[in-house]
Amino acid sequence: MSTPLKFEFDFDEVFEGIKQGVIRELEEMNFDAAKDNAINQIKSEIKSKIELTYSDERELKDEIKNENIEALERGIHNLMKHVENLQNIYGLNVVVAINKYTHDTQKEIDFLREKLQEKNVELSLVESWEKGGEGAIDLAEKIMNLTEKPSKFNYAYELEKYIKSKIKDVACKIYGATDVEYTDEALEKIKQIEELGYGNLPVCIAKTQYSLSDDQKNLECLEPFNIHVQDVILKAGAEFIVVITGKIMTMPGLPRVPSAENIDLDENGNIIGIF
Repeated sequence: MSTPLKFEFDFDEVFEGIKQGVIRELEEMNFDAAKDNAINQIKSEIKSKIELTYSDERELKDEIKNENIEALERGIHNLMKHVENLQNIYGLNVVVAINKYTHDTQKEIDFLREKLQEKNVELSLVESWEKGGEGAIDLAEKIMNLTEKPSKFNYAYELEKYIKSKIKDVACKIYGATDVEYTDEALEKIKQIEELGYGNLPVCIAKTQYSLSDDQKNLECLEPFNIHVQDVILKAGAEFIVVITGKIMTMPGLPRVPSAENIDLDENGNIIGIF
């Protein structure tokens, strides 16, 4: 079964190996040497890391083409957690769609189907990438059948709750965390947001997609974990609150002068200012 490849790079790890040498240079008051050595070492470390990671990912890309039931057994709890959330937290009926790769084996597919049947969940193989609409007919039919079954939709939290309560509901109910930890900056911003009257907005948690935790390397979450809130950002116009966790990076926002400000209609009704 194919899994997404990811590029991991920990700058803390790189700088830790360089720090002591830089400190020695600074102690000798050789600032120029310290700066040059640090820059050269960082460049060297980054280059070696990239080369090693690229090699590892090439090897992994080839390896995932081989049948591996053991890997499915180790990783299926992530899928099951999402299924349980949809069924038990949100009260929805569920069908699991699998994008079938050419190297996925029948044994792997049967393993997934049996595990899902234990949860009364159907599996649909999606081959639309190869067969177009025909490859998604099975999924469409199963979704239509689900709409005829009774369901009782629920939210993971009530909007009227305090911001920290809503964050904890998502962290503990959806991710399976034990608790939530906050930086002082995040706590201060939560206080400000609530004082401004925006405490009843929904929360949007920015977190790594590779783990139920906020640590992208913690793939299996075998041990109890906490969610670490680094920052909280109010999006008053969009009417939600962004909660930054772990080491996640959000997408860049608009520039100081968004392109939309140059877009208009001319006297003939033509759109101008797009390019």
